[in-house]
Amino acid sequence: MTATDNSYDPKKIDNYDYENGGQSSKFRHFLWYCAGADVKLLELCPQSERIKEEGIGGIVLATGGLAFVSGSYAFYTVFTSGLGEAGKQFNIFASVASIVFGYMWAFVIFNLDRFIVSSVSHGDGTSKIDPSELKAAIPRLLMAFIIGLCLSAPLEIRVMQSEIESKLITERLELEKESKPDVLKIFEEAKDKIEKSRKEVVEIENKFIRDIDAKEKSIQEQVKVMNDEAAGKRGSPSNIGPKYKAAEVLKNELIGQKAEIQRRYDEEKPRLEKDKLTLDAELEKSTLNRENSFKEIKQQTMMLDGLVVRVKIAHKYYPVQSGLLTLLLIIIEISPIFFKMMLPAGPYDLLVENQRRLTQARYAIEKHSAVLSDPDNQHHVGETFHQAEMLGSYEIGSLAVQKELAKKIQDTYLQKTKEDIDKNPDKYLA
Repeated sequence: MTATDNSYDPKKIDNYDYENGGQSSKFRHFLWYCAGADVKLLELCPQSERIKEEGIGGIVLATGGLAFVSGSYAFYTVFTSGLGEAGKQFNIFASVASIVFGYMWAFVIFNLDRFIVSSVSHGDGTSKIDPSELKAAIPRLLMAFIIGLCLSAPLEIRVMQSEIESKLITERLELEKESKPDVLKIFEEAKDKIEKSRKEVVEIENKFIRDIDAKEKSIQEQVKVMNDEAAGKRGSPSNIGPKYKAAEVLKNELIGQKAEIQRRYDEEKPRLEKDKLTLDAELEKSTLNRENSFKEIKQQTMMLDGLVVRVKIAHKYYPVQSGLLTLLLIIIEISPIFFKMMLPAGPYDLLVENQRRLTQARYAIEKHSAVLSDPDNQHHVGETFHQAEMLGSYEIGSLAVQKELAKKIQDTYLQKTKEDIDKNPDKYLA
C-alpha cells in the first residue's frame, strides 16, 4: 500500500490469513464442537486460540470415552451379577446391552460436560481466579465433581478386578460359614428328635423279643427239669413225682405267656415297622432339607456379586488406590472449568463478545446496567427489546383500528336495520 493509495485492503496487511476456514480438518472442528466453541469464529482466530479450544474439547471427548468404558463395564457387571461361573463366560445379551447402555451413558455425560464447559466464561479476562469467579463456578464444579465420582466407581473395580475377585471369594466363604451353623442347629435338633423316637420304637420291639426269649429260656429250663425227673436222676424212671408235675404246669403256663407275648408282638410289629420307615423317611427328608439349605446358602453367597458390593470391597480393602483413581477422574472432570477461568481473554473471546453485540444491535436489543460503587462494577437490571416493542406497538395499533372500524360498521348496520324495520315491519313479523 503506497502513500497515495487511500484504499484499505485487509488481505494486503494481514500476515496470517485466518479467514480461510477450509484449511482446518474435520477432526479439529469436532474438537471445537466438543468444547462448545463457535467454529466460524475460531476460523478467524490465531492458532493459539484454536489450540486452547482443541485442548478443552479433547478433555471433554476423553471424558466421554471414559464414561463409555465406565458405563459399559458397570452395566455388564449388573447384567452378569449372581450368575456364578456362568457369568464369567461370554454373554452375548449382556455384552450388547452393556454397549448400548454404555453409549447412552457416555452421550449423557458428554453433553453435560460440553454444556458445563461452554457455559463457563473467562471471568474477569485475566489468568487469576478471584473469589467471585470461584463462587460463580461452584454449581458447575459441584456437577463435575459428582460426574467424576460416578465415572470413577466402575473404573476402579475394573482396574482392581483380580484383587476384588479374591476378596469377594473370601467374603462369600465367610458369609457361607456364618450362615451354616443355624441350618446345622435346626438339622441336629430334628435329627435328635427323630433318632430318639426311633430308639423308642426299636426299644418296644426289642422288649417284645427279650420277653419272648426270656419265656423261651424259662420253658427250656422247665423242660430240662422234666427231663431230669423223667430220666430218674431224682428217683426211679417211673417215679414222676410232684416236681415233674410242677415243672410241667409251669412250662405250660410259660408257653401260654410266650404265645400271648408273640401274639401281641405280631400285632404291634406292622405298626412298629411302619413307624420306623416313617422316621427313617423323616430323617432322610431332614438330611435332604439340610443339603438344599446349604445349596440355597451357596446361591445366596453367589449373589454377593453386584456393582455396589465390588465398590464397597474396593473402598474397604484398597482405600488409597481407590481414592487416588477417584481423585484423578475428578481432576480430569473439573480441569476444563478451571482452565477456562485461568485463561486470559483472547481474540476468540473478543469475537464472541462482538458477535453477541452485533446480534443485539441487529435486533435492537438494549441492555440496561446500573453502576454501583465502582464504575467498573455494573449490575445488569434489564433489557429493552426495541424491535419487538415497535412490532408490538404496530400490532396493537392495527388491532385498535380494526376494533374501531368494526364498531363503526356494527353501528351503521344497526341504524340501517332499524330504519328498514320502521318502513317494512311486516317483513320482520312473518
